[in-house]
Formats: sequence, C-alpha cells, structure tokens
Amino acid sequence: MVKAQLSDLINLVGEERLPEWDPLHIKIAPTGLAVSRQQSPYLPMTPDEIAQATIESYQEGASAVHLHMRDDDGVPTNDIQIFRRVIDKVKDKCPDIIIDIPSILGNTEEEKLRPLTIPEVETTALQPGPMIVGSITVFRSPDSIARDLDFMLPLDIVPEIATHDLSHLANAERLIIPRLEKPYYFNIVLGLEGSTYSTPQNLIHIIERLPEGSKWLISIGGRPTLDMLTLAIILGGHIRVGLEDMIYVYPRKDELATSNAQLVAKMVRIATELGRDIATPAQARKTLGFKKGPK
Repeated sequence: MVKAQLSDLINLVGEERLPEWDPLHIKIAPTGLAVSRQQSPYLPMTPDEIAQATIESYQEGASAVHLHMRDDDGVPTNDIQIFRRVIDKVKDKCPDIIIDIPSILGNTEEEKLRPLTIPEVETTALQPGPMIVGSITVFRSPDSIARDLDFMLPLDIVPEIATHDLSHLANAERLIIPRLEKPYYFNIVLGLEGSTYSTPQNLIHIIERLPEGSKWLISIGGRPTLDMLTLAIILGGHIRVGLEDMIYVYPRKDELATSNAQLVAKMVRIATELGRDIATPAQARKTLGFKKGPK
C-alpha cells in the first residue's frame, strides 16, 4: 500500500516533455551609432575593427551581424564602399553569416535605403511607428512604411519588425503583416530611449500579442540586458548582443565588457546551461524564413 502511494506521488513529478525550442539565433551588434570610446575603450570604431569584432563573434556562436558602419576616423557613415570592404573581409572568414544593415543614415529616403542594395543583405529593421530618441523625432507614416516594403521585398530582404511598444505591434499588424509570408520576424526593442521599459512584464505582454506564426528576437538597451536576454532564451525567443547595446558584463557591476565576442560567449554558456542549442546561420535562416544566403 505504501509503495503504491509513493508511486502515485512520484508520478506527480511528471515526465511530459516540454515543447521543443528552436536553436538560439544570436545576432551581434558590434558598434552602433551612439556609443563612444569615452564610454568604452573596447568599442570597435574603424571598418577593420568592426570586421574583426564580427569575425570573433561569429567564431563564438553568432549567426548574424547588425552592421552599422563607421569610417576610418570612427564617424558613422553610409558609404557603400566601406560597407563593401567590411563585408568582404567578414565573408572571407564567415562565408555563411547573415548580414543585417540598418537603413537610418542619410538626408533622403534614397540615401537611407541605398545600403540595402548590397547583395549580401538578408534582413533589415522596419519600424512600424514613430518614436522620440533624445532630441530626434523619428517619423513613420503608412506611406513611408509601404515604400520601404516596396524596396525590400523585391530584393528578398526579410523585414525585422522593430517593435518598441504595443502601438508599434498594432501598426505592424495593420500595415506590414498583410504583405508578408509566415514566419513574421519581430525585434522587440526594450530599454532604449524612446522604447518602453525593459521589464519581464512588458516583454511577456508583447510576446502574448504577437500574431500567430511569429518568431521574435529581443534587443535590450543598458543595464538590464543580461537578465532580459536570459529570460528571452527561456521563453524560446532569440537574442541580440553586442557593445552597441551593452557595455557592461553584468547588470549590477561596473565591469566593462572587453569585446563583443566576450558577450556572445557569455550568452552561449547561459543558453547551453539551459539546454538550448545554438543556431548555425543555416538553422537561423530556416527558423526565420530568410530567402537569401547559403542554406
């Protein structure tokens, strides 16, 4: 009788397997536009430094790079030839890495979109609503979103829908999703100036509202990055790391990260401890529905 009761209690523990995770897609954001050497002496600032940081991050497990560009003086630039120089160097060592180039620099829409004509570009951020960043107001109208889609889709560039709050998600469902095929690819951006607060509650609230058939990645700005990226791994999402977003190794210590590769390696260790496999670029392409690049 006692054995039977103990057996019943043991069965309460449960052996039912949890849903399978996709392999974890890690995107490296090595430099950005706003971080400076005054904030971190380890920030890659020149084209050669950005290329080397990308290569080292790929070797640690990154499957994609979010590639802001700077010239030889460290000044942000949209120069196609400098992009070309960095991409050639990266692809020589990382032939299958996914290239993401943002389209935000330039005085005209044509100038902003020009880097997307580089053949290796597979994805880019598409912001579905306005926001205020510092003293700058970023305007997004339905017509400008449609024009960006008209430019991207014939090039087989998959929009990464940059969702800073629920209003952006609502706009995306109305203005972007009807023109796309599943899976829809969202970048949930929290903790940046102009985004909503970086809290577990806000992340979960947005995830619960994503359209059926969505895949998501998070970009977290500032101190909470490590905590929130770990939560995203547990919840089955994907992550962006790098000195563009996080210059400290830990949320509660003033220890500067010494390289982008260090940050990638840290998240690989955390994911591995949680039982999450790390995606190859080919696996990331399959998961996110990318159409270009080696399969």
